[in-house]
Amino acid sequence: MTIDKKTSQTEQPKRRGRPPKKKVSLEEEAREFFNKRVQEDLSSEPSGMPSLRNFYAGSALSGLLASGKYHRADELVEEAFRYADLMIRKN
Repeated sequence: MTIDKKTSQTEQPKRRGRPPKKKVSLEEEAREFFNKRVQEDLSSEPSGMPSLRNFYAGSALSGLLASGKYHRADELVEEAFRYADLMIRKN
């Protein structure tokens, strides 16, 4: 223990190494792990995977491009997402 001359408060020395383990049962540890994984899965999409809406929009976009009906990119994108929203509502 050291005494700080400026504040005259005692400081505890810093502990090194791993923190002490909590004593929990195997069932509690499994439940905590599962809940943590579920929260992580809900909070973020898997990397590299498009959302369902983007997937449907991409599929619709390929069909719209093949049709040759649209010449402006913004019209194509709007129409592709319109189709994607319709496909999601039908599911």
